[in-house]
Amino acid sequence: MLRYFSKLMLAFLMLNSITPIAGWTNRLLVISHVAFALHAAPPSPPKRPNSAFLSRAQSNEAYGAFVFDLEAADTGDAAAQCQLARAYRTGDGVTQSASEAARWFRKAADQGHPEAQFNLGVCFAKGFGVEQDLACAADWLQAAAEQGHERALAACTRARSEALALRVVREAEIMPTPSPLLPPPVPTDSNNTRSITKDPSATSDAEMSSGAWGRAREAALAQHGVVRINGALSPSTAASLRKDILLRRASAYAAVASGAQPPDFEFGTFMQYAERCDLLLPLEGNYAVQCALRELLCGKSAKNLLKSGLSSDRVEGSSHVDARTPLCDLLLATVGEDAVLYELAALISEPGAPRQPVHSDSPWQATTSHEPPLLTSFVALQPVAHAMGPTLFLPGTHGGARGGEAHAAYSESTASLDALLSDRPNVEALLNIGDVSCFDSRTLHCGSANAKQDGSTRALFYVSFLNPRAAQPIGTAGSLRSDVKPITLMSLRAKLSQLGVGGDDSDPFACDDESAGS
Repeated sequence: MLRYFSKLMLAFLMLNSITPIAGWTNRLLVISHVAFALHAAPPSPPKRPNSAFLSRAQSNEAYGAFVFDLEAADTGDAAAQCQLARAYRTGDGVTQSASEAARWFRKAADQGHPEAQFNLGVCFAKGFGVEQDLACAADWLQAAAEQGHERALAACTRARSEALALRVVREAEIMPTPSPLLPPPVPTDSNNTRSITKDPSATSDAEMSSGAWGRAREAALAQHGVVRINGALSPSTAASLRKDILLRRASAYAAVASGAQPPDFEFGTFMQYAERCDLLLPLEGNYAVQCALRELLCGKSAKNLLKSGLSSDRVEGSSHVDARTPLCDLLLATVGEDAVLYELAALISEPGAPRQPVHSDSPWQATTSHEPPLLTSFVALQPVAHAMGPTLFLPGTHGGARGGEAHAAYSESTASLDALLSDRPNVEALLNIGDVSCFDSRTLHCGSANAKQDGSTRALFYVSFLNPRAAQPIGTAGSLRSDVKPITLMSLRAKLSQLGVGGDDSDPFACDDESAGS
């Protein structure tokens, strides 16, 4: 005000020296215009600092530093932008503003500044100045971790875990109540249809595999991307394999804990030690797995393939087989005899194991839209009830135009994925012991939660075969131990047929130098 008054007096004296005394009215009018102009256009104050900061700045020179940071930030200096964001976050020198803090952190983070990336990730994780988005938080924290930020990796792991927990809750809320996965209907002589409900133990392999039943399974897999096969493994074989797998899991945990084996030798990438694991299984010396594979792919007789009188050498080089099993025929009809063993493992979940997010194991492939790039078979080693966390499948999300649309919606945004999951029906694999859910790897699916109170240990033996005609990458690393050599379906069946031929303890996979091209 003193500055304004001084300027008014100066204007008055100047007017008095050049204007007659009688012109008071004119002088007052001029002075009023000068005063209005001075009031309307005061000197521009420094940018953005508040009054509390100005009083504090007189003693600590922080005001000058703030102006410097502001000017540097405005010109694109990432370090200055990050410092300015901190000031807005704490209110140090400026009016505290969460949105301004997040905005300046974002400017610096976009330039690759690791500290800004970390802080922006924290903003998204806590909803500070931005809408809370744990997935976005994890992405920024991961970017900071990749540049060596010490705290970012642990924070990223927490954010992804929290985002996953929220996501699976959301999916469970919006997905319709599942229907049970049933075997496909089979035409009869009277042109009616019926489901396969005959007791598998009273049905021969040839009867289960041939004719209308085999064609129905092929059609169901092509249409829905998933099909159920009842009684593919006998209850006694399934029970023996389950016992062996649970003992092997305990040994694998001990080997990893002691440092005798690295985790990726014993377990797949999907691994939660406390509640769920993806246990990789050996083939050489693993009699329980060999017996199960022989029964699934060659039939219940150990010498099934050799009944034709062919030598083992001729069997390995021939596509002609006498053995008929439902799973084998489905594999031959879809991925072919040259398909390569890609996964050999067990999924084990304990009570309390959380639900998985909906996902596919392979991306959609337009060039092979009607052929599975990877065919996976989940074999129940005990009855799988609802409380044990059965696998949920979204039929029709694998190939063709509908599959392409589903994968596009899955990848586009959370909103489009939510719309897909709320609209599409789903089925759950409530299996009896020895039953199989066989699915195209592009099919959207997830493991549901194993109930903490009513659930029990669920073990699934699984085996996957890679289609040699797959035109694009599979999109996932196969769950296969490093000491299990790739082998074609035809060669695998030939070796399994020799199991026990040279004595009860003979191992057709011992000292195996065979590769997928054999």
